[in-house]
Amino acid sequence: MLRRILLAGLITVVVVGCGPTTSGTTTTATSSTSSASSSSGVASTSATPGSSVSSGTAASSGSSSSASAASSSATTSSSNAVVSSSSSSGNGAVSSSSSSGGGAPESEPNDDASTASALVDAARGELSTLEDWDYFSLVVTEGTFLTASVTTSSPPCGSESNTSGADTFLELVGSNGTEGLALNDNRHNTNDYCSHLSRLGPLRAGTYYLAVSSNVEAVTSYTLSVVTEALALSEDDENENLSQADPFTDGWRGTVFPGDDVDYVTFNVAQAGSSATVEVTDDGTGDCYGALDSYLAVHDAYDVELASDDDIEDYVNTCSRVELTGLAAGAYHVVVSSLFFNPFHYGLTITVTP
Repeated sequence: MLRRILLAGLITVVVVGCGPTTSGTTTTATSSTSSASSSSGVASTSATPGSSVSSGTAASSGSSSSASAASSSATTSSSNAVVSSSSSSGNGAVSSSSSSGGGAPESEPNDDASTASALVDAARGELSTLEDWDYFSLVVTEGTFLTASVTTSSPPCGSESNTSGADTFLELVGSNGTEGLALNDNRHNTNDYCSHLSRLGPLRAGTYYLAVSSNVEAVTSYTLSVVTEALALSEDDENENLSQADPFTDGWRGTVFPGDDVDYVTFNVAQAGSSATVEVTDDGTGDCYGALDSYLAVHDAYDVELASDDDIEDYVNTCSRVELTGLAAGAYHVVVSSLFFNPFHYGLTITVTP
């Protein structure tokens, strides 16, 4: 809901994606009222306590000059990102485990990182005003990918058909307690106004913070659920320009993290006159309709942009697709980045037909 208001003022960059679902170490922060199944939301760059989530200049679908500029200028530096070894197969999680439990309510005050409530097995939270932020701290190991979801039961999560329901924000804040690494408003653009962050990482070992707030003036009792997991990626971490591009493999899984990360992936066309369809997917997580907002471009062998795309369906499916026809034989380069510099985990499909 909020995303539609913010689009005009927010910044665009080249595409990045989402990833596969596996079970992981689960920590649940439970609200003061019992809640239903977990939910999550659409990324947005509104002002939040960890205000260093980057933003840039908005680029529309098919804006080749904007996409190229974003691609060439974006970097992958971040104190919270860890260089991960690539997996040629690009399939599945390396390892995971799961646990859950109930626990004590949040410990007020917990309005910033210095007073954050520890998130161990469970906690309960309640938001009373628009200015209320609840911070929770959690410790992760090197290379961890983090998924976090907010659900509510009092009131239930809002939607286009339930505008009086809950509407939350969820932000991942870095180890320094101030650097905003990722922000989400709605898990689903139309059907779920609670919040979700999906497979963010790989994170460096240390303490991180999850901050929860409300977008509506209403008392909201919520549940915060967290899953940590180790994932195998298809990409090499150092693939942010043409000279470092990774060769595409079937079952591709990559990550755009931190938010200014750019991934270059190369594919070849053997026969002149061929067509190609390139698509950023959510790899089955459902995040194309909320938490994942990618930007996709295809470049020729000289790094000149041929075509680009933002949303497959504006404000609905926020993954990206490019279709090309009449291609010459040779190498082509897919460039994936994040719209609004908000990180995500993604899948990638490339289909070439003679």
